[in-house]
This record gives sequence, C-alpha cells and structure tokens, in this order.
Amino acid sequence: MNRFQEALEILEHAITKDTQNNQYYHLKAKILFKLNFVKESLSAFDEAIKRNQNDPYQYHNKGIQYQFMNQQLYIFCQIHMRNLQNMKILPYKEI
Repeated sequence: MNRFQEALEILEHAITKDTQNNQYYHLKAKILFKLNFVKESLSAFDEAIKRNQNDPYQYHNKGIQYQFMNQQLYIFCQIHMRNLQNMKILPYKEI
C-alpha cells in the first residue's frame, strides 16, 4: 500500500467521525486526484464545497483539476490526430 492509499484510509476514518469537516473532503479530493481517481476526486471537491461554500481554495483546486484534465485531453487529441494522419485517414492540421 502506498502512502496516498494509507492517507486515504485515515481520512475515510476521520470523515466518519466528523462528516461536516470540509478540509477532510478537500484533502480526500487531492489524494484521489493523485491516485488518478478523477470522478471520485471531483465528487470529494463537491462535498468540500457543499460544506463550506465561502472557501475560495476549494473552488480554486477544483478548477486546477479541470485545467489539468483539459490539458490531458488536448494531448490525447493531438496524439490521435497525428496517428490518424500517419495512417492517411485524416489530413493533419494543427489544432
């Protein structure tokens, strides 16, 4: 078990003791993101925001996650566009 998984288990236990602590959910979201559990991470950010809608840090980090996801999608599309062009299926044009 790696350190992130261990931390996640500890957080899950802490959340059962204090379900209204938005910082627990925020940290859980960041750990889930590091573990590449994207949907679960976004849900945890939503839970953190639901518990404290006045904390801009929650929105900021959720936005960073979306930005990272967009960058990954852009790279994925670029790679596949080039592959299609190399296979002569699609003329290549930089997006």
